[in-house]
Amino acid sequence: MIPENISISASQFDDQGKIADYLIKTFSSSMHKTNERAIENGMPALDVEDELRAADDFYFSSVELMDCCILAKNGESIVGLACVNPYTSSLQYISVDQEYQRSGIGSRLLSLGKKVLSNRGCTHIKLDIPSEYATEGTISFFEKNKVREVSSSIRLSGGIF
Repeated sequence: MIPENISISASQFDDQGKIADYLIKTFSSSMHKTNERAIENGMPALDVEDELRAADDFYFSSVELMDCCILAKNGESIVGLACVNPYTSSLQYISVDQEYQRSGIGSRLLSLGKKVLSNRGCTHIKLDIPSEYATEGTISFFEKNKVREVSSSIRLSGGIF
């Protein structure tokens, strides 16, 4: 059950920058690891924080995209988010702070992300999880939310209901 002090809604103009900070806090270390492996394989290095700030810029590039990032907040603090991309029919980011996990917030965020995609004519949701981050709990969460594995790699896809 989602705690009473948590509000869930689409991002607003005053959330710009806060989303980038949350993405950096949440995904920066894992993206640095992925970046290191890419460099080892001869790929160019990325500025991870710039990449995450670019995601924030993407969702605020037009009013039509702002509702594609759904936030869970405790007061003014973001404690979870789900960001979908209607151009690629994909879930780009989903995260819930550890203290709020297993309270229904992630399922609600994913459900609202699916609704945003459905309202834009998308018929499915795509999600790629690097195998090193595809924990049993992560896969269980997506399967519980009707996102299923469709190939031998950890590439998940599910219908929008």
